[in-house]
Parts: sequence; C-alpha cells; structure tokens
Amino acid sequence: MSKPADFIQKWREQGHPFHPPATVDAVKHTFSHCGLHATQDILEFYLACDGMSDFGAGLIRFWPLAEIAARAPDRSKYGVLFADYLLESELYRLKPKDEYTTLVYRDYFGGSEPQLVSQSLGEFLQRVDTENL
Repeated sequence: MSKPADFIQKWREQGHPFHPPATVDAVKHTFSHCGLHATQDILEFYLACDGMSDFGAGLIRFWPLAEIAARAPDRSKYGVLFADYLLESELYRLKPKDEYTTLVYRDYFGGSEPQLVSQSLGEFLQRVDTENL
C-alpha cells in the first residue's frame, strides 16, 4: 500500500476523524498561495480527505487546507507545514521533489534544521501506518 488514498480509506474504516475530500482547485490554490506546486501525491492525499479535525492515525493530525494556508508564513526552504504529532511536539513539512512526489521533513523548531524523514508522501504515510515516525 503506497497510494495516499489507500491509507486514508483504511484509517477512515478504523474510525479516524478525516474531513471530506477537497477539490483539485482548492488544493492547487492553497499550495500556490504557499509558493509551492501541488504534486501528484499531494493531490491524491487531499482529494481523499481535507485533513483531520482531531488526532487519529498514529497520534498525528494532518492539517486541512485552510490551516496550511494560515500557516503559509511559516514556510521555509524545507517546504510548508502540513501535519503535527502530539500537539505540535513535532511538525511535518511537505516540499515538492518533482511533479509527482513530495519530500517530507520533520521540524522540531528547536533551532536545528528540519530532518528529511521520507522520500515521498506515500512512504511517510506508510511510516505513520506502522507507527515508525
């Protein structure tokens, strides 16, 4: 399982609190507003759900597009914030790698540089699924 929509479907069936899907225009507009392009894996994720209202899979919360847009000023060379773990103990960033895939970085905001944790959003979701963050 490596497609974002597959993980969302699985987690929905387990009762995790995902919002309904976003639209293509909303996803593209949000990421453009943040100075990034929406890669294929970002589109697949947000077309399956528009984030979460509360913590779910692996104590992580994937942010709705409105929250990503609101946090756009926190964008860095490591991408835009899109998720948090344990009430913002750890934050996660998306940075487009190419047209299809997105790198995922962990950011602790402790003065150190964010760490690359996954070569794609699908790989990151696999890690969340196995609680290997």
